[in-house]
Amino acid sequence: MTRNDRGYQLILLNCNYVNPYYSTEETFLKKLNKDLHVTLTNLEPGNYQVRKRIFDKDNGALYKKWWDLNSEHGMDEEVIQYIIQTSRPSLELFDMTFDTEWSFYSYLSLNAIHFFDIRKMNR
Repeated sequence: MTRNDRGYQLILLNCNYVNPYYSTEETFLKKLNKDLHVTLTNLEPGNYQVRKRIFDKDNGALYKKWWDLNSEHGMDEEVIQYIIQTSRPSLELFDMTFDTEWSFYSYLSLNAIHFFDIRKMNR
């Protein structure tokens, strides 16, 4: 977690190295997911806008879309451009008021990155 002139930034990671032999075994991969309980303390009290971006196999990962849209006849420019244009991290936006602490859960799938941009709002 870092603090900047707009507020705070937090990154949560679930990094794993997986044998390629097991990389398509869904039951095995689900065991590597993590449910984290996070408590942030000593926050400056006030109103905040929280922007949460999730980058995982379903949000922003090129490989999964490449795999899903591949065919025995290959890909043309239209399919490649579609993959590039639709592969983006998800965005959640919500308003929060903090006293000095914030506690939340974050579910991270295999090799997921959750980026929180916690911006102080001046009212």
